[in-house]
Amino acid sequence: MSLSIPSLLSSALQVTKGVLEKQVGEKSVEADFLKEAKKTPAERMHEALLKKLGLTEEEFQALDPEAKAAVEEAMREEVAKQAKQSGETGVLADLNV
Repeated sequence: MSLSIPSLLSSALQVTKGVLEKQVGEKSVEADFLKEAKKTPAERMHEALLKKLGLTEEEFQALDPEAKAAVEEAMREEVAKQAKQSGETGVLADLNV
């Protein structure tokens, strides 16, 4: 069995490419985790409320001032509703994180 230099190089490149893709994927997962872990509870709550309303942060920021105020009012109402329903402290904590 004879192996040519081009086929060896091609194999080596494929292995290297696979290793690099795995490392990049791991870094991405780690970066995503760290980004989430650095958020304050208020930021996580804001994000969760936007999600419940069907909006992303980017969509929220792009709203005109009147629409943004309406969304913020809906968020305040949701927080008040959740707090009133439970009657307990700590009801707004996201225990699914």
